[in-house]
Amino acid sequence: MNSSIVQKKGYTWVVLPKEGILPLTLLEESSVGLFKRLRNLLPGAQHNLEVYSESLFDLFPKPAQGKIPKVSKAKAIAFFKGKDVVETGGGFELKGLQHFKALNAGAEANIKKARKLLYDFTDPKLYDISNRVLLEEHLNLCKPETKAPGILRKLKSGKLFVVTDVLQTQNFLIRDASDFELSGDISADAIEGYLAKAGADVHRDKDKSNTVAYEGEKPVTFAIKASRILYNEEDDSYTLRREKSATVRGVAEGLNTDSKDIFWMEIED
Repeated sequence: MNSSIVQKKGYTWVVLPKEGILPLTLLEESSVGLFKRLRNLLPGAQHNLEVYSESLFDLFPKPAQGKIPKVSKAKAIAFFKGKDVVETGGGFELKGLQHFKALNAGAEANIKKARKLLYDFTDPKLYDISNRVLLEEHLNLCKPETKAPGILRKLKSGKLFVVTDVLQTQNFLIRDASDFELSGDISADAIEGYLAKAGADVHRDKDKSNTVAYEGEKPVTFAIKASRILYNEEDDSYTLRREKSATVRGVAEGLNTDSKDIFWMEIED
């Protein structure tokens, strides 16, 4: 199966859409076993990322004066109409998650076994860093601040990433799409055409056995773009390099800083 619409635009899917993943959130490259480490050395291999519970400003504090990186106001997503088909390795889990509900008793089990999922997002929005140059300048003007030497080692070895773009929505449906046989390139028109031809409207009662819904008070992030933070020892400087990842999941351990800017972001005026 071809890449999803979102993936073709350079985004990485969040394994389970969740609150709190925002522009300026820090990510860590996942530690994996020997086999996966060897596989990750192959040309074109993509890494897996885990989400910290802190923002960039917890590691690189805001200056007392001067400009800081800001996040754009919400934008409509020009390339995305709200539906996408995504391959899955299974393991979808709803237990303990607020605002998710199965539309009948069998829905969660069906979703968990699905080979492909159809996501149907309501009014998705894009937030991104409005000035990427300013973001890189911030790394070099504000020295990292942490009491955890392990975090500094990860930073200087290129294991940390910063989120630059997120796609968010407040309501969506997920349906088992294992029976979808989309020929050719995955596109919004191809998905809509298939649904119309098959009469497979995800809102119909007959499909509720294969559908779960998210209806929360706060929007959740379902896809991101991130940049690796690269350290240059020669001149003690940092640069950013955008990289596409395989997955984003979980929550890594904290940075152990004194900052209280947890999941803080500043929207541009």
